[in-house]
Amino acid sequence: MLAVAVAVYSLLHGTDLYRIMDREAEGLNTLILLIGDIYAVMFAFVIFVIWGQFTDVENFVARECNSLSDLLRFGGYLNPDANRTIRRAVAEYLHSALKREWDALGERRRDKQTEKCFSELVDAVVTITPASAAEGPIHARLIDIVRRAVRIPMMSISHSDLMPIRTERSDAGLSQCEIVIDIRQEFCVFSLS
Repeated sequence: MLAVAVAVYSLLHGTDLYRIMDREAEGLNTLILLIGDIYAVMFAFVIFVIWGQFTDVENFVARECNSLSDLLRFGGYLNPDANRTIRRAVAEYLHSALKREWDALGERRRDKQTEKCFSELVDAVVTITPASAAEGPIHARLIDIVRRAVRIPMMSISHSDLMPIRTERSDAGLSQCEIVIDIRQEFCVFSLS
């Protein structure tokens, strides 16, 4: 590499181009520094925007995980059939999100199956009939929790012009969801029954 640089220097030094550029060296140095500074600012801006997108995705995933965790926790205070219905709907939704949705978001497309599972989760919570008067307030709380589990901002983030959501980064957020809810074990139990 050094030999190539020496060869280029010796070739240019013997031409008229060197004599012309020799007088303009300070101006060329300033031009090169300006171009480098502009590139550095643009690069910093791109990194800031992309990092902000990753942070937004992480926040949305954490919010959704917390909502799903609350659904499972409050569902435990309902009758066993209602609790089982909620647990099964959450498990199916998370399984679909883990297996299909994040790859689809990385490719900038919607996953209809996961959207259907989410709708079924909402329907499962809304259509539960409280078995006693004591379950009424819990059911109302579950409906509020489902309202908080908003999925729409995820699609707006994935349609960014700078870059799609990559599955490597989003898998980390979804593993957080698995840890919070411990859904792998529960999904296996539902699959067997």
